[in-house]
Amino acid sequence: MRRHKLMYKLTLVMLGTVLLLAACGQEATPEPAPPPAATPETATPAAPLQTWKDIKLQTYALPGDDARWNVIKLWTEKIEELTDGRVTIETFPQNELVKVAEMPEATNKGIIDMYLTNEFYHFGVHPWLGWTFLPGSVDGTKWDTDFYKLMNAGITDIQDREFANVGLKQAFYWNGGPIFAFTMRDDYIKGPDTFPGKKVRGAGGATTELLKVLGASAVSIAGPEVIQSLSTGVIDGALTSINVGVYSFGWYEVAPYASYFPSFPMNSWNIPVMMNRDLWNEFDDEVKAAFAQAQVEMQPIASELVKKDIDWALDGLAKDNKVAEVFIAPDEMAQQYLVAKDPLRDWYLSKAGDVGAELMSIVDNYYGN
Repeated sequence: MRRHKLMYKLTLVMLGTVLLLAACGQEATPEPAPPPAATPETATPAAPLQTWKDIKLQTYALPGDDARWNVIKLWTEKIEELTDGRVTIETFPQNELVKVAEMPEATNKGIIDMYLTNEFYHFGVHPWLGWTFLPGSVDGTKWDTDFYKLMNAGITDIQDREFANVGLKQAFYWNGGPIFAFTMRDDYIKGPDTFPGKKVRGAGGATTELLKVLGASAVSIAGPEVIQSLSTGVIDGALTSINVGVYSFGWYEVAPYASYFPSFPMNSWNIPVMMNRDLWNEFDDEVKAAFAQAQVEMQPIASELVKKDIDWALDGLAKDNKVAEVFIAPDEMAQQYLVAKDPLRDWYLSKAGDVGAELMSIVDNYYGN
């Protein structure tokens, strides 16, 4: 009983203390408020990725249904796809922005951004680029595989080193493949013994030297002037491509004796896209990786387009050439042209110097020579 009374008194004392504090204007310390609910942190907006729109690429070709134009069209589309639209390339035909002969210098100076050429047109600028057309440099029966294996075996690195010295970068390359043919006014070119005494137009570089080695009179004539020269007898024929020169350009109409060599020992030729190196250096790693991926993905596509072009030309000539059938050289006849191997190689090394020797050492190692 006494214990209950004590508890009662303590309760009254505590209640009185609270009332006294309230009367003096003091309030009991409130419980601390809970912290505000966390809100998602606002991320700093990422800087937009740099883009390169409407890069200007001029080709040495004209628009048309042939691999030289179509491979580049598909490659530019592939670059746009793999870069998610960060890089777009506009293609122009020959001479539209600058003259074909001026493309290397114009690209170096940034007048144009890129250009498509081939080793024959480029020989006067960088003669070492002409290694592919030499007999034995690329197995003519494996043109669509060995060329790329050789490039990956060290040739690309050497070429890139040399192009860097003149402000250029090889952005893409492909093999023009087994398209070489002769179209003549009066009779077929067959074995090497059919050249002496003939006046034949070459495409420059090693093609012109080949004609000399085989005993022909090599003549340099611009492409648009060939039909007139054939018509008037200024030249007896031309070394050209079965799909473009012979058929597409219609040279067979005035020089109907066309010979095609499917296994020609010189069945490869490098068709590179060159670009301004400062522009290449602007690209980030993702864009450069996209260019490398495009190179890989386009190799089989380019080879198939070359084969398609050849079939298209041969089919068309079979229907259209009313004067003579196309002579298809057998393998054993084509191999007779290996007679030009040593003279052409000596000539190439005399023009291409130490860089050419480096490139040929890679070829020799690859084939175990």
